[in-house]
Amino acid sequence: LSGWVHGLLVLSHNTERHDKTLWTQGDKGLPVEIHPLFDERDEARFIATDIEKNLKEGHAYSDFALLMRTAAQTRPFEERFVQMGLPYQVLGGQRFYERKEIRDALAYLRLVSTPADDLAFERIHNLPRRGIGESTYEQLRTEAARRSLSLFDATRSTLNDGLISGKAANGLRQLCDLVDGWRLLMPAWAPDQLMEKILEESGYVAMLRDDKNQEEAKGRLDNLKELVRAMQEYPDVPAFLEHVALVMDVDADESNAVKLMTVHGAKGLEFDTVFIPGFEDGLFPHQRALDDTGEKGLEEERRLAYVAITRGRRRVVLSYASSRRLYGGYMPSTPSRFLQEFPDDSIRYVQSQRGGDRAWGTAGSWAPKTNEPLLAAELAHVSDDDDGDDVNLGTRVFHEKFGYGRVKGIEGQPGTRKLLIAFEKAGEKKLVESMANLRKVTS
Repeated sequence: LSGWVHGLLVLSHNTERHDKTLWTQGDKGLPVEIHPLFDERDEARFIATDIEKNLKEGHAYSDFALLMRTAAQTRPFEERFVQMGLPYQVLGGQRFYERKEIRDALAYLRLVSTPADDLAFERIHNLPRRGIGESTYEQLRTEAARRSLSLFDATRSTLNDGLISGKAANGLRQLCDLVDGWRLLMPAWAPDQLMEKILEESGYVAMLRDDKNQEEAKGRLDNLKELVRAMQEYPDVPAFLEHVALVMDVDADESNAVKLMTVHGAKGLEFDTVFIPGFEDGLFPHQRALDDTGEKGLEEERRLAYVAITRGRRRVVLSYASSRRLYGGYMPSTPSRFLQEFPDDSIRYVQSQRGGDRAWGTAGSWAPKTNEPLLAAELAHVSDDDDGDDVNLGTRVFHEKFGYGRVKGIEGQPGTRKLLIAFEKAGEKKLVESMANLRKVTS
């Protein structure tokens, strides 16, 4: 009954609603937990660790559900669950790397990385449409088999021999030229930058922008943006593709798995414990709803918050990040305005410990009544200045994966330097400075 009580407390702030009276013979249940965290990876780590802890106390995987405002939010949780061996199921949708637009993007990337990948070529040769019909594709397959070539190489040979003409030839020639150009860039470009270039120059993003079903297209674009964010964590394309292969190779026992779903897909369902990550302005309430329909959109977002919160039978856990990774850096986030609509005695803030493995569980008695990020003080001493000249022997730095550390050794010249860093929790790591996205700790 905890979720129903607290959901109504939020919904009561809508002006266009029917009054509801809720009563129970028992107590009103546990207070809603609110966890301020550092970023989306910290959020995924916290939730996975919390689930693992409760499993040891006798709970089942199926007791837990994560409710996201958008489908694009599932990616860091899926990856963390795979890493920790927690079975999960995405309800009402597909796993992140199984979604059509993600498979399409990965097919482009695989073809750039390995032109002999015939499955990748088959998937994207006419996506977006390039005037390449089925008969032309069959001709390419025949030539590839006859000459013992990959489809990509057979396409080049067939074009050079003038066996294909007209619109199909122009489309295939353009595709081959693009792939060759991207392949030349791959050694020097960061994977996320290369992926953005591929999506734009291939026409894939333009195809989605022109799609008549804009609601669905915007969701697909959100997923592609999340894919680009995921790639920022990897030094090169092969490392990222290897990671994706490992993630996609995991099967879950759907009868006993943590459930991941959007709030829209959660209506009518209930779970012992519900996590609602990304409880931030711009995510929940979603910025698109606020921009498109103003106050009406805000009230609809509040109704969705009510739906999410009321899915929890025993325990409801809200979390938000003080910053989220975007375009290679961190963008500050603001706690959801809905947090201010809970009475103080109905919530419990739980402040986390930063750095390495987090120590959870000390509850604070305070509740913020402003929209300032709760971890702003913690972030103040971490510089956003990425000028490598400022990182020297002895410099204290912060890395998003390994946490805090100190530079012990430097090899090479500016621009190609490798740093030996002793991290407080992760031990010694040698990182390429230009790829590491280190931030200098100023105090």
